[in-house]
Amino acid sequence: MSKRNRRGFTLMELMIVIAVILVILTVAIPNLAAARIHANETMVQKMIGTIHTAQMQFQSQTGNFAVSLDQLNKLIPPKLAAGAHSGYRFVVQGTPEGYQIVATPEKPGSTGTRTFTSDQTGVVQ
Repeated sequence: MSKRNRRGFTLMELMIVIAVILVILTVAIPNLAAARIHANETMVQKMIGTIHTAQMQFQSQTGNFAVSLDQLNKLIPPKLAAGAHSGYRFVVQGTPEGYQIVATPEKPGSTGTRTFTSDQTGVVQ
């Protein structure tokens, strides 16, 4: 009997490779989603800091705090001034003491899991 030159992969070899890839994906995808949520939430905290800085500039120029993001549109990035950034919706409201910032996830669970608030003190909760 003569040996044939075999080229390519057998069906069993391909099935094993596909199974290994599927196992890797089942581990990697949840970790990737969690990393994305963490990155979004970190960016939200930075954007709240940006709003605080803009509020301080606005207050030094006008003597009052801004009561909406629209009033800060020249001091903050356009996307943030529109009220959305990194999968979160931002709202600035005037209060008797100053202002309040509320950042809520647009799609809870996929863009973020926590709501962030802050006020003129600069403390993010």
